[in-house]
Amino acid sequence: MRRRLLIANVVATLAARMRRTTLLTLSSAVLVARPLHAQRTTDAVRDSLVARARDFFTSTGTPGLAVGVWRDGRVVLARGFGVRRAGAPGPVTARTVFHLASVSKTFVAAAILQLVSARRVALDSPVTAYLPGFTLHDARTREVTVRRLLAHTAGMPDVTDYGWDHPEYDDRALERWIGSLRDSSLIAAPGAAWEYSNIGYELLAHVVATVSGETFEGYVRRHVFSPLGMTHSSFLMADVDSANLALGHESSPSGRRRAYPYNRRHAGSSTLHADVADMLRYGAAIATRDARLLPPAGHEQLATAQIDLSEKFAVDMARYQLARVDMGLGWFLLQSRAGDTILSHDGADRGFRSALLVVPARRIVIVVLVNASASATPLAHGLLDALSR
Repeated sequence: MRRRLLIANVVATLAARMRRTTLLTLSSAVLVARPLHAQRTTDAVRDSLVARARDFFTSTGTPGLAVGVWRDGRVVLARGFGVRRAGAPGPVTARTVFHLASVSKTFVAAAILQLVSARRVALDSPVTAYLPGFTLHDARTREVTVRRLLAHTAGMPDVTDYGWDHPEYDDRALERWIGSLRDSSLIAAPGAAWEYSNIGYELLAHVVATVSGETFEGYVRRHVFSPLGMTHSSFLMADVDSANLALGHESSPSGRRRAYPYNRRHAGSSTLHADVADMLRYGAAIATRDARLLPPAGHEQLATAQIDLSEKFAVDMARYQLARVDMGLGWFLLQSRAGDTILSHDGADRGFRSALLVVPARRIVIVVLVNASASATPLAHGLLDALSR
Protein backbone atom coordinates (compact mmCIF):
# COMPACT_ATOMS: atom_id res chain seq x y z
CA MET A 1 0.00 0.00 0.00
CA ARG A 2 2.79 2.37 0.95
CA ARG A 3 4.48 1.67 -2.40
CA ARG A 4 1.24 2.45 -4.24
CA LEU A 5 0.93 5.76 -2.38
CA LEU A 6 4.51 6.65 -3.23
CA ILE A 7 3.91 5.87 -6.89
CA ALA A 8 0.69 7.90 -6.84
CA ASN A 9 2.51 10.83 -5.25
CA VAL A 10 5.29 10.66 -7.84
CA VAL A 11 2.77 10.53 -10.68
CA ALA A 12 0.82 13.44 -9.21
CA THR A 13 4.01 15.48 -8.79
CA LEU A 14 5.09 14.76 -12.35
CA ALA A 15 1.62 15.61 -13.64
CA ALA A 16 1.66 18.91 -11.77
CA ARG A 17 5.09 19.74 -13.17
CA MET A 18 3.91 18.85 -16.66
CA ARG A 19 0.84 21.08 -16.28
CA ARG A 20 3.02 23.99 -15.14
CA THR A 21 5.49 23.38 -17.99
CA THR A 22 2.66 23.11 -20.51
CA LEU A 23 1.09 26.33 -19.28
CA LEU A 24 4.42 28.14 -19.50
CA THR A 25 5.04 26.74 -22.97
CA LEU A 26 1.61 27.70 -24.21
CA SER A 27 1.95 31.16 -22.67
CA SER A 28 5.22 31.64 -24.52
CA ALA A 29 3.70 30.30 -27.72
CA VAL A 30 1.02 32.98 -27.63
CA LEU A 31 3.79 35.58 -27.70
CA VAL A 32 6.21 34.04 -30.19
CA ALA A 33 4.32 31.62 -32.41
CA ARG A 34 1.10 31.27 -34.33
CA PRO A 35 -1.93 29.57 -32.75
CA LEU A 36 -2.12 25.81 -33.25
CA HIS A 37 -5.06 26.05 -35.66
CA ALA A 38 -3.13 28.55 -37.81
CA GLN A 39 -0.19 26.13 -37.96
CA ARG A 40 -2.50 23.38 -39.20
CA THR A 41 -3.77 25.76 -41.87
CA THR A 42 -0.20 26.49 -42.91
CA ASP A 43 0.51 22.77 -43.20
CA ALA A 44 -2.61 22.29 -45.30
CA VAL A 45 -1.67 25.18 -47.55
CA ARG A 46 1.85 23.81 -47.95
CA ASP A 47 0.39 20.46 -48.99
CA SER A 48 -1.78 22.25 -51.54
CA LEU A 49 1.22 24.14 -52.92
CA VAL A 50 3.22 20.94 -53.32
CA ALA A 51 0.26 19.20 -54.96
CA ARG A 52 -0.18 22.00 -57.50
CA ALA A 53 3.53 22.03 -58.31
CA ARG A 54 3.63 18.25 -58.68
CA ASP A 55 0.57 18.31 -60.93
CA PHE A 56 2.22 20.90 -63.17
CA PHE A 57 5.41 18.85 -63.27
CA THR A 58 3.66 15.64 -64.29
CA SER A 59 1.08 17.15 -66.65
CA THR A 60 3.58 19.23 -68.65
CA GLY A 61 6.28 16.57 -68.79
CA THR A 62 8.96 19.15 -68.00
CA PRO A 63 12.31 17.55 -67.04
CA GLY A 64 12.86 19.87 -64.09
CA LEU A 65 10.97 22.39 -61.97
CA ALA A 66 11.86 24.54 -58.96
CA VAL A 67 9.28 26.44 -56.92
CA GLY A 68 9.57 28.87 -54.04
CA VAL A 69 6.97 30.54 -51.83
CA TRP A 70 7.72 33.16 -49.18
CA ARG A 71 5.05 34.60 -46.93
CA ASP A 72 5.21 37.07 -44.09
CA GLY A 73 8.88 36.68 -43.26
CA ARG A 74 9.44 32.98 -43.79
CA VAL A 75 9.95 30.47 -46.56
CA VAL A 76 6.83 28.34 -46.87
CA LEU A 77 8.15 26.21 -49.73
CA ALA A 78 11.45 25.88 -51.60
CA ARG A 79 12.00 22.65 -53.47
CA GLY A 80 12.65 21.03 -56.79
CA PHE A 81 11.07 18.34 -58.92
CA GLY A 82 12.71 16.23 -61.58
CA VAL A 83 16.22 16.57 -62.96
CA ARG A 84 18.59 19.23 -64.20
CA ARG A 85 19.08 17.41 -67.48
CA ALA A 86 16.84 14.81 -69.07
CA GLY A 87 18.41 11.37 -68.96
CA ALA A 88 20.88 12.32 -66.23
CA PRO A 89 20.49 11.66 -62.48
CA GLY A 90 21.19 15.13 -61.05
CA PRO A 91 18.02 16.25 -59.18
CA VAL A 92 16.59 19.77 -59.19
CA THR A 93 16.69 21.35 -55.72
CA ALA A 94 16.07 24.80 -54.28
CA ARG A 95 19.74 25.47 -55.02
CA THR A 96 19.70 24.47 -58.69
CA VAL A 97 20.62 27.43 -60.89
CA PHE A 98 18.31 28.32 -63.78
CA HIS A 99 18.44 30.81 -66.64
CA LEU A 100 15.67 33.34 -65.87
CA ALA A 101 15.49 35.24 -69.19
CA SER A 102 13.42 38.44 -68.95
CA VAL A 103 13.14 38.44 -65.15
CA SER A 104 16.60 40.01 -65.66
CA LYS A 105 14.86 43.29 -66.46
CA THR A 106 13.66 43.82 -62.90
CA PHE A 107 17.29 43.88 -61.76
CA VAL A 108 18.17 46.46 -64.41
CA ALA A 109 15.33 48.61 -63.07
CA ALA A 110 16.65 48.26 -59.51
CA ALA A 111 20.18 49.22 -60.63
CA ILE A 112 18.90 52.28 -62.51
CA LEU A 113 16.79 53.41 -59.54
CA GLN A 114 19.79 53.03 -57.25
CA LEU A 115 21.64 55.46 -59.52
CA VAL A 116 18.59 57.74 -59.55
CA SER A 117 18.58 57.70 -55.75
CA ALA A 118 22.27 58.62 -55.81
CA ARG A 119 21.42 61.50 -58.21
CA ARG A 120 23.67 60.11 -60.88
CA VAL A 121 20.80 59.42 -63.27
CA ALA A 122 17.49 61.27 -63.80
CA LEU A 123 14.47 59.34 -65.01
CA ASP A 124 13.28 61.99 -67.44
CA SER A 125 16.67 62.80 -68.96
CA PRO A 126 17.43 61.55 -72.46
CA VAL A 127 19.57 58.44 -72.49
CA THR A 128 22.07 60.39 -74.60
CA ALA A 129 22.88 62.44 -71.50
CA TYR A 130 24.65 59.34 -70.17
CA LEU A 131 25.63 57.75 -73.49
CA PRO A 132 26.64 60.70 -75.67
CA GLY A 133 27.86 58.37 -78.40
CA PHE A 134 24.53 56.56 -78.68
CA THR A 135 22.56 57.28 -81.82
CA LEU A 136 19.89 55.77 -84.01
CA HIS A 137 19.01 56.43 -87.62
CA ASP A 138 16.16 58.55 -86.29
CA ALA A 139 15.87 62.24 -85.42
CA ARG A 140 13.79 61.38 -82.34
CA THR A 141 16.68 59.66 -80.52
CA ARG A 142 16.92 62.49 -77.97
CA GLU A 143 13.32 61.81 -76.92
CA VAL A 144 14.33 58.35 -75.70
CA THR A 145 14.41 58.87 -71.93
CA VAL A 146 15.41 56.57 -69.09
CA ARG A 147 11.82 56.41 -67.82
CA ARG A 148 10.46 55.50 -71.26
CA LEU A 149 13.02 52.74 -71.64
CA LEU A 150 12.05 51.29 -68.26
CA ALA A 151 8.34 51.40 -69.18
CA HIS A 152 8.81 50.10 -72.77
CA THR A 153 7.34 53.34 -74.14
CA ALA A 154 10.50 54.66 -75.84
CA GLY A 155 9.54 53.25 -79.24
CA MET A 156 12.68 51.13 -79.38
CA PRO A 157 12.82 48.17 -81.78
CA ASP A 158 13.31 44.63 -80.48
CA VAL A 159 16.03 42.03 -80.97
CA THR A 160 15.64 39.86 -84.07
CA ASP A 161 18.68 37.62 -83.55
CA TYR A 162 20.11 37.00 -80.10
CA GLY A 163 23.19 35.29 -81.46
CA TRP A 164 22.85 32.36 -79.05
CA ASP A 165 24.73 30.24 -81.58
CA HIS A 166 27.64 32.73 -81.66
CA PRO A 167 27.90 34.13 -78.12
CA GLU A 168 30.28 36.87 -77.04
CA TYR A 169 31.90 36.73 -73.59
CA ASP A 170 34.22 39.74 -73.31
CA ASP A 171 33.73 42.98 -71.35
CA ARG A 172 33.08 45.08 -74.47
CA ALA A 173 30.32 42.91 -75.93
CA LEU A 174 27.54 45.21 -74.69
CA GLU A 175 29.29 48.36 -75.90
CA ARG A 176 29.75 46.90 -79.39
CA TRP A 177 26.12 45.82 -79.50
CA ILE A 178 24.82 49.29 -78.60
CA GLY A 179 27.14 50.82 -81.20
CA SER A 180 25.73 48.49 -83.85
CA LEU A 181 22.27 50.02 -83.45
CA ARG A 182 23.21 53.25 -85.23
CA ASP A 183 21.37 52.20 -88.39
CA SER A 184 18.21 51.19 -86.54
CA SER A 185 15.05 53.31 -86.34
CA LEU A 186 12.37 53.73 -83.73
CA ILE A 187 9.16 51.80 -84.35
CA ALA A 188 6.94 54.33 -82.56
CA ALA A 189 7.14 57.90 -81.34
CA PRO A 190 8.75 58.01 -77.87
CA GLY A 191 6.03 58.15 -75.22
CA ALA A 192 3.22 57.38 -77.68
CA ALA A 193 2.76 53.63 -77.22
CA TRP A 194 3.86 50.53 -75.34
CA GLU A 195 6.24 48.37 -77.37
CA TYR A 196 8.11 45.68 -75.42
CA SER A 197 11.81 46.01 -76.21
CA ASN A 198 14.70 43.85 -75.05
CA ILE A 199 17.06 46.30 -76.73
CA GLY A 200 15.75 49.03 -74.46
CA TYR A 201 16.94 47.12 -71.40
CA GLU A 202 20.30 46.37 -72.97
CA LEU A 203 20.64 50.11 -73.49
CA LEU A 204 19.79 50.66 -69.81
CA ALA A 205 22.41 48.09 -68.79
CA HIS A 206 24.94 50.12 -70.77
CA VAL A 207 23.83 53.23 -68.85
CA VAL A 208 24.47 51.38 -65.57
CA ALA A 209 27.93 50.34 -66.73
CA THR A 210 28.89 53.76 -68.12
CA VAL A 211 27.65 55.83 -65.17
CA SER A 212 29.03 53.49 -62.50
CA GLY A 213 32.35 52.82 -64.23
CA GLU A 214 31.86 49.07 -63.69
CA THR A 215 30.67 46.31 -65.93
CA PHE A 216 26.91 45.86 -65.72
CA GLU A 217 27.34 42.38 -64.27
CA GLY A 218 29.87 43.62 -61.72
CA TYR A 219 27.60 46.47 -60.62
CA VAL A 220 24.63 44.17 -59.99
CA ARG A 221 26.84 41.70 -58.11
CA ARG A 222 28.16 44.42 -55.78
CA HIS A 223 25.02 46.49 -55.31
CA VAL A 224 22.18 43.97 -55.50
CA PHE A 225 23.32 40.35 -55.09
CA SER A 226 25.87 40.89 -52.32
CA PRO A 227 23.74 43.13 -50.05
CA LEU A 228 20.82 40.69 -50.27
CA GLY A 229 22.95 37.57 -49.76
CA MET A 230 22.21 36.17 -53.23
CA THR A 231 25.30 33.98 -53.34
CA HIS A 232 24.16 31.72 -56.20
CA SER A 233 23.18 34.46 -58.66
CA SER A 234 25.03 35.99 -61.60
CA PHE A 235 24.50 37.70 -64.95
CA LEU A 236 27.91 36.44 -66.03
CA MET A 237 28.05 32.92 -67.40
CA ALA A 238 31.66 32.48 -66.30
CA ASP A 239 30.54 32.81 -62.67
CA VAL A 240 27.77 30.20 -62.85
CA ASP A 241 28.39 26.85 -61.14
CA SER A 242 28.06 24.58 -64.17
CA ALA A 243 27.85 21.47 -61.97
CA ASN A 244 24.60 22.78 -60.46
CA LEU A 245 23.13 24.34 -63.61
CA ALA A 246 19.81 23.27 -65.11
CA LEU A 247 19.98 22.78 -68.87
CA GLY A 248 17.18 23.98 -71.12
CA HIS A 249 15.16 21.50 -73.11
CA GLU A 250 13.95 22.70 -76.48
CA SER A 251 14.91 20.97 -79.68
CA SER A 252 15.14 22.38 -83.17
CA PRO A 253 12.80 21.02 -85.90
CA SER A 254 15.57 18.56 -86.81
CA GLY A 255 15.61 17.26 -83.23
CA ARG A 256 19.08 18.65 -82.46
CA ARG A 257 19.56 20.37 -79.10
CA ARG A 258 19.73 24.12 -79.56
CA ALA A 259 22.52 26.32 -78.23
CA TYR A 260 22.31 27.51 -74.62
CA PRO A 261 20.70 30.99 -74.41
CA TYR A 262 23.67 33.11 -73.40
CA ASN A 263 25.27 36.07 -75.11
CA ARG A 264 26.86 38.74 -72.97
CA ARG A 265 25.62 41.60 -75.13
CA HIS A 266 22.08 40.71 -74.03
CA ALA A 267 22.80 40.70 -70.28
CA GLY A 268 20.39 43.52 -69.51
CA SER A 269 17.44 41.73 -71.04
CA SER A 270 18.16 38.07 -70.58
CA THR A 271 21.19 36.54 -68.84
CA LEU A 272 20.21 36.38 -65.15
CA HIS A 273 21.08 33.04 -63.55
CA ALA A 274 19.79 32.28 -60.05
CA ASP A 275 18.17 29.65 -57.87
CA VAL A 276 14.85 29.64 -56.04
CA ALA A 277 16.41 30.40 -52.65
CA ASP A 278 18.13 33.54 -53.96
CA MET A 279 15.05 34.69 -55.86
CA LEU A 280 12.97 34.45 -52.69
CA ARG A 281 15.51 36.75 -51.01
CA TYR A 282 15.14 39.21 -53.86
CA GLY A 283 11.36 39.01 -53.90
CA ALA A 284 11.25 39.51 -50.13
CA ALA A 285 13.37 42.65 -50.53
CA ILE A 286 10.78 43.99 -52.98
CA ALA A 287 7.84 42.93 -50.80
CA THR A 288 9.24 44.51 -47.64
CA ARG A 289 10.79 47.56 -49.33
CA ASP A 290 14.19 46.55 -48.04
CA ALA A 291 16.54 49.56 -47.78
CA ARG A 292 19.48 47.36 -48.75
CA LEU A 293 18.03 47.33 -52.26
CA LEU A 294 16.40 50.75 -52.61
CA PRO A 295 15.32 53.67 -50.42
CA PRO A 296 11.55 54.16 -49.93
CA ALA A 297 11.25 56.51 -52.92
CA GLY A 298 12.91 53.94 -55.18
CA HIS A 299 10.53 51.20 -54.13
CA GLU A 300 7.62 53.58 -54.69
CA GLN A 301 8.82 54.37 -58.21
CA LEU A 302 9.09 50.68 -59.14
CA ALA A 303 5.41 50.19 -58.36
CA THR A 304 4.09 53.41 -59.91
CA ALA A 305 1.98 52.86 -63.02
CA GLN A 306 3.35 54.43 -66.20
CA ILE A 307 0.85 53.20 -68.81
CA ASP A 308 -2.39 51.19 -68.77
CA LEU A 309 -1.99 47.83 -70.53
CA SER A 310 -5.40 46.36 -69.68
CA GLU A 311 -6.57 46.26 -73.28
CA LYS A 312 -3.39 44.51 -74.45
CA PHE A 313 -3.63 41.92 -71.68
CA ALA A 314 -7.38 41.31 -71.69
CA VAL A 315 -6.92 37.55 -72.07
CA ASP A 316 -4.59 37.38 -69.06
CA MET A 317 -6.94 39.56 -67.03
CA ALA A 318 -9.77 37.10 -67.58
CA ARG A 319 -7.57 34.05 -66.97
CA TYR A 320 -6.08 35.29 -63.71
CA GLN A 321 -9.10 37.30 -62.50
CA LEU A 322 -7.42 40.69 -62.69
CA ALA A 323 -9.10 44.08 -62.60
CA ARG A 324 -6.33 45.97 -64.41
CA VAL A 325 -2.78 45.66 -65.80
CA ASP A 326 -0.29 48.54 -65.86
CA MET A 327 3.40 48.86 -66.66
CA GLY A 328 5.57 50.13 -63.85
CA LEU A 329 9.32 50.68 -64.00
CA GLY A 330 10.65 47.25 -64.88
CA TRP A 331 7.61 45.42 -63.51
CA PHE A 332 4.12 44.60 -64.72
CA LEU A 333 1.59 45.80 -62.13
CA LEU A 334 -1.40 43.49 -61.86
CA GLN A 335 -4.43 44.64 -59.90
CA SER A 336 -6.36 41.71 -58.47
CA ARG A 337 -10.12 41.89 -58.13
CA ALA A 338 -9.56 41.81 -54.37
CA GLY A 339 -7.63 45.08 -54.65
CA ASP A 340 -4.05 43.80 -54.26
CA THR A 341 -1.20 45.04 -56.43
CA ILE A 342 0.92 42.17 -57.76
CA LEU A 343 4.37 43.02 -59.13
CA SER A 344 4.99 40.51 -61.89
CA HIS A 345 7.53 39.50 -64.49
CA ASP A 346 8.08 36.29 -66.37
CA GLY A 347 10.77 35.06 -68.71
CA ALA A 348 11.08 32.85 -71.78
CA ASP A 349 14.18 31.83 -73.71
CA ARG A 350 15.29 28.65 -75.42
CA GLY A 351 14.35 25.78 -73.17
CA PHE A 352 13.60 27.91 -70.08
CA ARG A 353 10.55 29.57 -68.54
CA SER A 354 10.34 31.58 -65.32
CA ALA A 355 7.82 33.59 -63.32
CA LEU A 356 8.12 35.94 -60.35
CA LEU A 357 5.15 37.38 -58.43
CA VAL A 358 5.43 39.78 -55.47
CA VAL A 359 2.41 40.96 -53.44
CA PRO A 360 3.74 43.60 -51.02
CA ALA A 361 0.46 44.21 -49.15
CA ARG A 362 0.19 40.50 -48.33
CA ARG A 363 3.95 39.96 -47.99
CA ILE A 364 3.96 37.12 -50.51
CA VAL A 365 6.58 36.06 -53.08
CA ILE A 366 6.15 33.29 -55.67
CA VAL A 367 9.00 31.93 -57.83
CA VAL A 368 8.65 29.27 -60.53
CA LEU A 369 11.59 28.08 -62.66
CA VAL A 370 11.26 25.55 -65.50
CA ASN A 371 13.93 23.98 -67.73
CA ALA A 372 11.56 23.42 -70.67
CA SER A 373 9.05 25.36 -72.76
CA ALA A 374 6.00 24.98 -70.49
CA SER A 375 4.94 28.45 -69.31
CA ALA A 376 5.69 29.03 -65.61
CA THR A 377 3.07 31.77 -65.26
CA PRO A 378 -0.07 29.63 -64.76
CA LEU A 379 1.60 27.69 -61.96
CA ALA A 380 2.78 30.91 -60.29
CA HIS A 381 -0.78 32.26 -60.23
CA GLY A 382 -2.07 28.88 -59.09
CA LEU A 383 0.30 28.94 -56.12
CA LEU A 384 -0.84 32.46 -55.29
CA ASP A 385 -4.44 31.27 -55.45
CA ALA A 386 -3.63 28.43 -53.05
CA LEU A 387 -2.36 30.96 -50.50
CA SER A 388 -5.64 32.86 -50.77
CA ARG A 389 -7.85 29.94 -49.81
